[in-house]
Amino acid sequence: MKYLSIALLVIALGLAGYSFYQKSQVGELHAEIDDRQQEIIDLSGRIASYETQLDTLRMKNEELKRTILKLANDLSRENPTD
Repeated sequence: MKYLSIALLVIALGLAGYSFYQKSQVGELHAEIDDRQQEIIDLSGRIASYETQLDTLRMKNEELKRTILKLANDLSRENPTD
């Protein structure tokens, strides 16, 4: 009976140690997931910033196209090729 009690105690300690190990692994994974989520948030912010810059460049490009067309129109009126 004494050996059975010792064996059960050893098994209980082993299970407790394994449970503690699993909890620490879960904690590490949770921290890694938090880090990845923060990276995603940071990247999302950068993407939004790049999209804003791209929209601004597109608007400037359209404005330049209109200006070039207007200048070409003005030049053709000033210098008719007739």
